[in-house]
Amino acid sequence: MAEYLCNGRILLSDVVTKFQHNYPQHRLLLIADQFEELYTLCQDDKLRRDFLDKLLDSIDSPISRAKSPLVLVATMRVDFLGDALSYSRFGDVLRNADIKIRAMNREELSQVIENRRKSWG
Repeated sequence: MAEYLCNGRILLSDVVTKFQHNYPQHRLLLIADQFEELYTLCQDDKLRRDFLDKLLDSIDSPISRAKSPLVLVATMRVDFLGDALSYSRFGDVLRNADIKIRAMNREELSQVIENRRKSWG
């Protein structure tokens, strides 16, 4: 599927639409860890913006605007926030949807994992 998404044979927005059709009461969680790699590994600004446009179109399409089934969680080091904000369309999304958290120490991380484990039953 990754190859089809890369070469444009399948659009992420089509995957989201199909998911929404098949599972209308569910949400689709897309996790993009180390999102700063979009800036460290891709030196082509046009390619980066095209990728962001496709990603943002999947989140905010006319069909799903009322209730998008796609939820994006992207983790990114704060020192790349300026790069992310430099593209106005992505910056507009981040202005209303970003959450900044500080790094956790070992004890805090263990506590979060244990609490999550307990909540899963």
